[in-house]
Amino acid sequence: MADASSSTSSTSNESISQESGQDLDPDTVRCLDMFTAYRNCISSRYQFRQYYIHGKFNDCKMERAILTSCFKWKAKKSQETKEIFLNNLAKRDEHKSYSNPVWKARTSPPRDW
Repeated sequence: MADASSSTSSTSNESISQESGQDLDPDTVRCLDMFTAYRNCISSRYQFRQYYIHGKFNDCKMERAILTSCFKWKAKKSQETKEIFLNNLAKRDEHKSYSNPVWKARTSPPRDW
């Protein structure tokens, strides 16, 4: 079950990152991918993981802003809403943090185990 959800989220993240280019077409953008990212963010599993790693819950404001700007852009299809959507995607990309593991992964148990 965990493998399926992680592959789904990585697939949606890849498609979203491909869409963050400047030549977006409203007909090819899938707001469903943004909804999936938002739904994963607000899930209890993700929130507890964020609390365990960072000591606080994620408020998912960025994911929600991307989702709402996607819906607005799909509805209006104007240059202004496109710029808002692209700015939100750029903000998300610059705020991505890559996990820095605290411990080294073991290949075998300790000798005194």
